[in-house]
Amino acid sequence: MVWPGDVKTPGGDRDARLLQRIGDLALAHYQLCFLVAAERSGLLSFLRDRPRDLPAIARALSVGLDEAQALAAWLDVGVSAGLLHRRGDTYVLSAMAARLAADRCDPLLACMEDMLAHNARLIQETPERLRRGRRFSPADTNVETAARSAQLLEPAIAAEVEAFVPRMGRRSLLCLGCGSGVFQRAALMKNLDLRVVVLDCPEQGCVTAWDALERFGLRERARGDPRGVFDYPLGERFDLAMMHGVLPLHPEERHAELLAKVHASLVPGGRLLVTQLCRGGSPTVEIISLNGAMTEGRSVLPDPEELIGALGTAGFSDVRAKNLLASLDRMFAFTAQA
Repeated sequence: MVWPGDVKTPGGDRDARLLQRIGDLALAHYQLCFLVAAERSGLLSFLRDRPRDLPAIARALSVGLDEAQALAAWLDVGVSAGLLHRRGDTYVLSAMAARLAADRCDPLLACMEDMLAHNARLIQETPERLRRGRRFSPADTNVETAARSAQLLEPAIAAEVEAFVPRMGRRSLLCLGCGSGVFQRAALMKNLDLRVVVLDCPEQGCVTAWDALERFGLRERARGDPRGVFDYPLGERFDLAMMHGVLPLHPEERHAELLAKVHASLVPGGRLLVTQLCRGGSPTVEIISLNGAMTEGRSVLPDPEELIGALGTAGFSDVRAKNLLASLDRMFAFTAQA
């Protein structure tokens, strides 16, 4: 296959370097496309254990042998992009593709799917949508893919939850949103006398979270409520509260109200943990922020200093922040006292 960088042009070295750069971008794009297609089609998992020949691949992908030539052409794209290797009459995964084929790499594959399916559309359509005044709908987000990719951050956040929850003493915890149940599990396992209420989490609707708690024998100490924080009546006061990526799910004009409601839900001296991606990081983080800006009822990612100020305005004291991914990105943990 000929990449743009292989072409000689009369424009001299500067044009050649530009074409080489475009060729590099094209290669990265084709690699991303092929990896996502290989995962969706089942090719990655099929080649994970050993090399396979074309007829075996056709059977595994439910492709008729009359389409073998087209299938081989598709596989040759993978070879040319450095993701497959030919070994005689068989195909084998490259080292990088083999690593992504491992089960533990599913969150990375989900991120790549999101890059192609949603992020590319978001970047390309934003100017025209702004001209027409048309935002995306929350329904445009693939919830399943987002949940899979969010697992990349779960270990760092779960460790912060474990540090936040006291080991001893009867405590009550208010969680805004349930996610996959990993953070509730970490809290409940840290303190065996802890009781948890999870808002915006109907027990019949958030099956993944409740199944996770059930498997670890923690279900009896957790209660779900389908109401969100704005609809949850003030009454019961909690010792602890946690919010994980909650603020951008609401319009910016309601952030102050949300934080004030959480403050009012805590006993005097109660503690709050907020984990949140913040602006000013990698292009991926800025795309997440753009998604909030361009989606109805959502908002951009907060700035860390602005969030510290907002927590103070809501009545919290002793507000502290640390970046959990200092060498990679801007994923902050904020702690505060009511």
